[in-house]
Amino acid sequence: MRTNKTYRILKANIEKKTEFEKRVERQTLILKNKKLYRLNEEGTIIWKFLGEIPTEEICQKIAALKKQKIEKVKNDIAKFLNELLDLGLISIHYGKRK
Repeated sequence: MRTNKTYRILKANIEKKTEFEKRVERQTLILKNKKLYRLNEEGTIIWKFLGEIPTEEICQKIAALKKQKIEKVKNDIAKFLNELLDLGLISIHYGKRK
């Protein structure tokens, strides 16, 4: 039988996150063809919005978040998206989605 004291300790341990756990929350893991891919925080932001909002808006969000010039962010995102394409993790569809 758990006492009130034990419950409070367990609850405190659950609510207290380590720095590692916080970093992991800002990452995305993708499993495809028995391979695991890990996206960092910026990659996770791009992944989250990909297909939801125009790439231009994604660039603007990341540029504002990282306080970087938009042209640098556009180049970085273009390289990242090409890597995802090469790995087969994304594909390009032209026209309107149904």
